[in-house]
Amino acid sequence: MCLGRYDIAEEHYRRALTSVASLAGGLREAFSVNGEAELAEALAKQGKIAEAIGRLRRAHEIAHRVHGPHHRWTLVIQMRLANMLLAGGFSEEGVELRTKVERALAQPRAEYDEPFRAEMAGYLASGPALRGRPDLALPFHEQDVDDLRRSFPGSQVLADSLSDLA
Repeated sequence: MCLGRYDIAEEHYRRALTSVASLAGGLREAFSVNGEAELAEALAKQGKIAEAIGRLRRAHEIAHRVHGPHHRWTLVIQMRLANMLLAGGFSEEGVELRTKVERALAQPRAEYDEPFRAEMAGYLASGPALRGRPDLALPFHEQDVDDLRRSFPGSQVLADSLSDLA
């Protein structure tokens, strides 16, 4: 994210969201979900947790309305919001949202394929890590790595990025 310059990333995402505002309904909303979520990450990295939570709430509302409660994008945004709430000290609400995502992921849906589940494992690991429990995050990271290895069996890039973990 702009090589650690989160202030520049924030400015970039704010401009992008302003540009997106002129697009037609569905397209505007689709781009807004990602823009709001990425802006939230840039804000959080600068310690602006309250605004970041507000931006993720907005992204979640849009995703829920446009895609529905069990759509992949909605679940990703919901998990990012849950993790941000946990980071901001709103444990009860954060855990409640995570539980909703975990219940949704337990459903056998074709769109919840291995790469998606691998991505979600990474988000699931963030919660315990944010609360100072990396031991609880480890099984999720291990699942994420296993899923990535299965999804990209011949990837030298993946092998190189994991070489220091062996």
